[in-house]
Amino acid sequence: MKNEWKTEEFSAISIQENIANKVFVVPRYQRGVVWKDQQRADLVDTIKKGLPFGTLLLYRGDDGVYQIIDGLQRSNAIIEFVTNPTQFFEDEDIDISVLRKIVELADLKGNVHAQEEKIKGLLIEWVKSHKTLVEVEAMQFSKFGKEVSSYLPTCKGKEFEIGDLIEPMMKNYQEICKKISDTKIPAIVLSGEADLLPVLFERINSKGTQLSKYQIYAATWSGKKYKIGDKLLELVKANRDRYDQMLDGNGTIDEYDSSAFMMEKELDAFEIAFGLGKFLSRKWPYLFGKPQDEKSVESIGFTLMTTCLGMKNQQAKTMNVKLDELIGEHRINEFLNRIIECVAYAEKYVGKFSKFKSNSRSNAGERPLHTEFQIASVVSSVFLMKYAKITRDHDDNVVSISYDFAQAQSEWNKTLKKAFEKNVAKIFIMESLQKRWSGTGDKKLDMILVNPGYYTKQVTEEDFETVLDAWFDSLNDERAEFKRIANPKEQELIILSAIYLCLFSAGQQIDGSNYDIEHLATQNLMKKHLDRFDGTLRLPISSIGNLCLLPEYANRSKRDKTIYDDTEYLKKSGLTIETIEEKYSFTKKEDLEWISDYSSSKDEFEKAYMSFIKTHFNNMKGILLKYFIQI
Repeated sequence: MKNEWKTEEFSAISIQENIANKVFVVPRYQRGVVWKDQQRADLVDTIKKGLPFGTLLLYRGDDGVYQIIDGLQRSNAIIEFVTNPTQFFEDEDIDISVLRKIVELADLKGNVHAQEEKIKGLLIEWVKSHKTLVEVEAMQFSKFGKEVSSYLPTCKGKEFEIGDLIEPMMKNYQEICKKISDTKIPAIVLSGEADLLPVLFERINSKGTQLSKYQIYAATWSGKKYKIGDKLLELVKANRDRYDQMLDGNGTIDEYDSSAFMMEKELDAFEIAFGLGKFLSRKWPYLFGKPQDEKSVESIGFTLMTTCLGMKNQQAKTMNVKLDELIGEHRINEFLNRIIECVAYAEKYVGKFSKFKSNSRSNAGERPLHTEFQIASVVSSVFLMKYAKITRDHDDNVVSISYDFAQAQSEWNKTLKKAFEKNVAKIFIMESLQKRWSGTGDKKLDMILVNPGYYTKQVTEEDFETVLDAWFDSLNDERAEFKRIANPKEQELIILSAIYLCLFSAGQQIDGSNYDIEHLATQNLMKKHLDRFDGTLRLPISSIGNLCLLPEYANRSKRDKTIYDDTEYLKKSGLTIETIEEKYSFTKKEDLEWISDYSSSKDEFEKAYMSFIKTHFNNMKGILLKYFIQI
């Protein structure tokens, strides 16, 4: 049978009726309805605005029944609108000036904004009590006046006036509902071999690549351009490189010329955030991670701009609007330069842990020991304290935010700067050990909008020690190792960095020498002992209490020897055992004597090892607490 197709149009009501009457059916191989409420609302909003929203793909059988091959999610959203349109009644359907007039009519005093919000809630509730299109068309506006007068006694006798006030707004809404229900929805109708339909469905739904949120931003944020100054030319270059690589030499990008692009230096909101992310990752890879290829997005640019604009991370999709409202074309360069300035400032206090030599040498300077949101919280905290004035409502939501980029806020200069410098590294370490930023971290980052001074709160020595002890105990409980020994995790690397940063001179921190993280009770020696017990004993061999940092030398391999038995290492490194004990291991020879006793019982060996790592950790902790103020 020959395959053919043609185009047809169906109204929203006819689609709903056809599905209800089983003229339109869903084939068994469909994936079912997966759209969330917001996706359905977005489709209805698209239709409201008269924008195209794609076509349906239908298969018409000989029996006159249509199968929905593609467009199930859209069809379902349309049905939901036709059967209950008021569930899509949104804030944008409400004229705020009408609410204000009702408040004035009621002659209310006090918090006018709160009264407007209450009336808005009553209006939404009243509108949504009308379930069908027929009920929407038959609305009696004075009945809303009765709802208001039951809440506001001063509106008694003014019900019809309130009805008159909302009539133009609600008439407009009724017209929108009718427009959507009458909207002609294009469809491609296929006829022919039904056996090929599953193949067609699979190709439509599996061969494409789902758009990322950043690809959507690139499309929806295009429009307004901002002139970028010469100091931020790297942001323009990053976008040029992206466009030059985008098509891999095949085809042409509309209205793009590389030379003209660099001369004009005009970027939209997406391009600015994209370029900022590239710049930050290239300059500070140990803070933000090594940048990917030219076309990939480094999300830190979007994250920082969103938070510095006083927006929650979940509001990022409208960041372009806020950028225009709050910053505008005349202050965009000041805004970006201040963000970069705050990154450089924060780097001095928290970047040193990831940059330090205890970090993996194979990824030297490219492996952050923190999450993106954690470092973003530190940077945006500085930015908001220095340059922003924030007004919040009683729920701690940002109502307004303004900036003075010419000078820092007076409170920053008076108290906050000093408190930040004294406490930020300690808080940073403590939160890393507590894994406070594991998971998405969205809400923790949003916390900075409520309390920009979060990193200025005082940390006592007792607070710091309590977190260290709790982390050490938790770490030992988690690690039950025998044959497989865990590599040091981010938390261990941060603590090792903090300890040796206290002890290394400035020259040692930047010279070309390398250091290795070593197990004091070596892995091989520990495995030999645990083999004696046939795997019935498992211990935290990779515990921080069994680690230290030692200078590297070529072809070094002590494997079955402790630092006290490895005479070859002592000879080639030129270090005395006393120097190693004082600067690197924080041990004495007797601390490791237990490891040479192969006659010990399982309980005796476990007790000896656990006592050793506890003692060694206390020595390490003592160094941290001694230099507590400098951390």
